[in-house]
Amino acid sequence: MKLGRIFYPFVKFQDYIRSFDLKSYRWPQLVEDIMEVSGSADIYCNSFNYLINNEHTYFKHWFDRPIRLEKSDLSPNIRRAKLSAEAYTLIERFSHIYSTNQTPSFVRFLTQHSIEKNAPAFNPFAKQALAALNDKYKSDIKIIKTLSGVKWLG
Repeated sequence: MKLGRIFYPFVKFQDYIRSFDLKSYRWPQLVEDIMEVSGSADIYCNSFNYLINNEHTYFKHWFDRPIRLEKSDLSPNIRRAKLSAEAYTLIERFSHIYSTNQTPSFVRFLTQHSIEKNAPAFNPFAKQALAALNDKYKSDIKIIKTLSGVKWLG
């Protein structure tokens, strides 16, 4: 019996995101849910930027000693390039021509062989929607900092 990978048809981002109510997703609720499920009275939280910009302080907090992480290998064989807007458009168009089995190979090719190095990154959100999501994130951070039991790092 031969077991193969199952490939699902390509779904446009706009079709995929319609299945979510982005207004209902909030970080404070997630933090409260984690506290409830874990049974913990206290939880440590931080913004993503804090982790990225203060990784040594962040890990020292958790392990009570400095931890030095090695630099990641960013070569195309290890790390996939960010998807450009142009590559996304090509993937969307070719997904109607190629079978679902062929599409992953095409995606891999596009992400490892960037069509144009300075091409704008794929960003599916309109500027207004992106600004609204960013404002909601900042508001959520302020709320999280006031939650009982939250210890804010950074």
